[in-house]
Amino acid sequence: MLLAKAAKGATVEVLADDVVLTGTGGATVATLPEFRVALSVPALLHGRLAPTRIVLVRPRLNAIREVDGRFRLALMSDDDTDDGNDFMADLIAALKRPPDPLEPLGALTKLVVSEARLSVDNRQLGLVWSAPRADISLTRDRRGISGNAQLVVDLGGHMTQVAAELGYRLADGTISAVGHFSGVSPADLARITRASDGVLAAVGGIDMPLAGTVTLDLASDFSPRIFDVALSGTAGTVTLPGRLKAPLAVANLDLQARLEPGGLTLNHLNLTLPGSGGPAPASTVMLTGKGVKRDDGSYRVTLATEVKSVPLSALDALWPLDALPKPRAWIMQNLSDGAFDKVTFNFEGNAPPDLSDMVPNRMTANFAFSGATVNYMDGLPKVKDVGGTATFDGGHLGIELTRGRLLDLALGTSRLDITGLDKTAQKMEMTLPVSGPISSALTVIDTPPLGYAKKVGLVPAAVAGTADMTLRFDFPLVATLKMDQVKLGVQAHLRNVAADNIVADIKASDGDLNLVLDNKGMDTNGTARLNGMPARILWRENFPAEAPIGTRVALQATAGDRDRQLFHLDFPDWVRGPVGVNMVYTRDAQHQETILADLDLTKSALAVSLMDWRKVTGVPASGHVEVGFDQGRPLHVTRFQLKSEGMEASGSMDLKHDFSIGHIAVDRYRQGRTDAAMTVDVDDAGGMRIKAAGPSMDARPFRRSASGGGNGRPPTEAELKALDARPPLDIDFNFDKVVTANGGREIGASKGQFARRGRSWRSVVLDSRIGKDNAGHLALRYVPDGNAMALTITSDDAGAALQQLDVLDHLRGGKLVVKGHSTPGDPHEVVDGTLDVTDYQVVEAPVMARLLSAASFQGFSDFMSGAPITFAKLEGGFHWTDTGVSFHDVRTSGAAIGLTMEGEINLSRGMADLQGTIVPFSTFNKLLGAIPIVGDLLTGGEGQGLLSATYRVKGPLDDLDVSVNPLAVLAPGFLRNLFFLSPTDEDGKPETKPVPRKKPAKPAAGPVTSDQAVPDTPK
Repeated sequence: MLLAKAAKGATVEVLADDVVLTGTGGATVATLPEFRVALSVPALLHGRLAPTRIVLVRPRLNAIREVDGRFRLALMSDDDTDDGNDFMADLIAALKRPPDPLEPLGALTKLVVSEARLSVDNRQLGLVWSAPRADISLTRDRRGISGNAQLVVDLGGHMTQVAAELGYRLADGTISAVGHFSGVSPADLARITRASDGVLAAVGGIDMPLAGTVTLDLASDFSPRIFDVALSGTAGTVTLPGRLKAPLAVANLDLQARLEPGGLTLNHLNLTLPGSGGPAPASTVMLTGKGVKRDDGSYRVTLATEVKSVPLSALDALWPLDALPKPRAWIMQNLSDGAFDKVTFNFEGNAPPDLSDMVPNRMTANFAFSGATVNYMDGLPKVKDVGGTATFDGGHLGIELTRGRLLDLALGTSRLDITGLDKTAQKMEMTLPVSGPISSALTVIDTPPLGYAKKVGLVPAAVAGTADMTLRFDFPLVATLKMDQVKLGVQAHLRNVAADNIVADIKASDGDLNLVLDNKGMDTNGTARLNGMPARILWRENFPAEAPIGTRVALQATAGDRDRQLFHLDFPDWVRGPVGVNMVYTRDAQHQETILADLDLTKSALAVSLMDWRKVTGVPASGHVEVGFDQGRPLHVTRFQLKSEGMEASGSMDLKHDFSIGHIAVDRYRQGRTDAAMTVDVDDAGGMRIKAAGPSMDARPFRRSASGGGNGRPPTEAELKALDARPPLDIDFNFDKVVTANGGREIGASKGQFARRGRSWRSVVLDSRIGKDNAGHLALRYVPDGNAMALTITSDDAGAALQQLDVLDHLRGGKLVVKGHSTPGDPHEVVDGTLDVTDYQVVEAPVMARLLSAASFQGFSDFMSGAPITFAKLEGGFHWTDTGVSFHDVRTSGAAIGLTMEGEINLSRGMADLQGTIVPFSTFNKLLGAIPIVGDLLTGGEGQGLLSATYRVKGPLDDLDVSVNPLAVLAPGFLRNLFFLSPTDEDGKPETKPVPRKKPAKPAAGPVTSDQAVPDTPK
């Protein structure tokens, strides 16, 4: 015995030679030439033996599967006896349990069996075999056991290699094994089985080397759940006594089957027979079947056999001896040359539990042949290279010909029915559609005595495809047949019509057309695919060169999204869903091409995203299109008209050579309050340049687009990414009026330029007339300034501008100046700026009314009676982001009151949180401050206040909550700032101090007081 420290890990390895295992009575039950065990050092330090790996070298193993399914694996002694010891069973049982350091073998993770000798006795299947060498490695983890095995198997003196992957799933206790082998002959299996009949004995008729995979899925008691077999073999023989005349030579074999408790499934057994060495394909046999197990153990069996590519002369070798002999004589007599492409035998019957014999209930046979020569009627050209099928029922032979060659035409699906084979006189009824090139088909029908092509004066070459001529014959089978004994009928039908470039890049295919020809032309009607789109066609082709119209094609179709894509007319941002098309294409004698089309857009979904207009499916809509061609390509929409609920448009359009939109000229676009004309130019990247002008433009869609949809919620990340991915958009406009918001809000004559990049408007220039009689002016500039953005808004009528732009309704008059600038390089382009409004009034403002009412100010009654509150000046700072605007240091005052404000309006959420101070009777406070000595005592000096109210406005923009604390005392110096008075130093001179910008204070929980809510204002 050797003791060694393992190279890695906290283990000690014990090696022992010539180990003898004894039973409880001391008798030897098994021997091991070599035994290795790795012990956990931490466990040893705690006084426990905890093997982590066990290696058995050159053991003798005996595996037995009893008839009842029980499985046992045991070690054998030197004399190859097995006394039923449980050593291996205990090891495997320990591995099958989850790892547990408290169990004796709970730390064991690896079991290796090296150079073992294995004996297997499968008493359930009657198989006895051995493996002179077996190497097995098993690894345990918390999910179960995985491992592999390499075996050299002795099959009756023939050695073969077998490799396997092993697995045990701890969750359900099931066992899996996948074995791979090669060089095994089923005849070898027959030699190692004890059974003289059954499946294993039957496969003994297959004598060839096989390779493949066997997959076992076993229950925890080793009973099989699924047994899959996949085999392949080469160069051997198959012997089926009583079925075939002689052993059948096989070049290749391929088998897949599954055995499970419910029965046996033969997925396929494919045999390839040795070929003749010529170009003909090798003969094949394919067998599929299923055996469904009954309660009594017997099987209900269905089998399907398919034989392919068998020379007609060799079929007898494959035809079962007792299978439908009656059709053989007629087939051999009337068919010559060629081969049977396919012969199928279908079997339904019963079999005993061992599948040793099968009793049929029903058998049928069908024959498919090709390359044959058929003399179907004396006096007519023989049909060569015929392919077809045949069935026979005794007195009637039914032959269906699916292909063949008449001159250079192929024989279509045909029917030959010969009746009276059990009588003296026979009769033939035949329907023969021959198909091939249209030109060749017309040549055939022009052959005497038919002469149909000459009757219509046609030698067609304009259309490729297959012409089906259905010839119907009814005649007796006599030695000499006259034409007056034959009933004949001919019909012409075009199939698989194909023509490239029938109109520009439009390709016709899959035509299914009825054709009528005369001296003047061809009339065709039916269906075809145009660039893959199904269409109904009425086609008139005038043959004379002097005809003013050479081609006229009228078609009706429903073009889906993919169809329009194949026509290069897919505009998914505008049109989705089916479009009904009623179109006429003409080509005159000078080869000038035009298209006139009426469109039914009722079932389509339409969208003009730029104008926020959409039509859902089901709403009536129609269109008209006129198309001209440029070098054979339909690139010019010379006129289009579109009409739907709430929208009308007309104009023209030019397409690029890749059929994308290059230019649109809309001479009239009417939608809601929009009445305009415009041009749209699209660059190669999808960017658009729009120039628009007209009496009226509804700008509300652009406002919603700029806010990400205007749905009252912040846009999602996906929506923002979609907005960022939008192509560039540049708009130049000049309108007599612009609708800005609901409720009749609009501005007067307006012109400017907008530029959008992704989600942001990168440049906005607007000049508009506002106010009564459009006497006022509004100028807005939001333009790049280096790597920053500059904002300027000016108006000589601030109230009208804010009201007409739907910003604020309660301001009258005043001059407005807004200036702002973003920080250079700021990717969010946050704008900081100032606003200044002078000489304005506030009227009918609900929030102001609630402030005055809560503060119990005398001005409230005047304000509520309709009298405006006049303010001389408002100034302050703002911070504008993509979510809203925050204010700081905002102050305004007039004759009646003064106000300060700071806080935030979150436009993306529709919320506000503002606070400040309201001071009543501004003039009275000034007068108090003017009283010598007393005024200074009461107000704190010049420009100081006495009493005020603090307020807070918070909540949704459409339902603001106003709270007021009317008993706040102003801090010294407050009024000086409120009334825009300059502070003085000790000498009475104005002081100049920097004005710090402060972020809005965090809103308080309730009404504010003078010492907690209002920050110091700049002095």
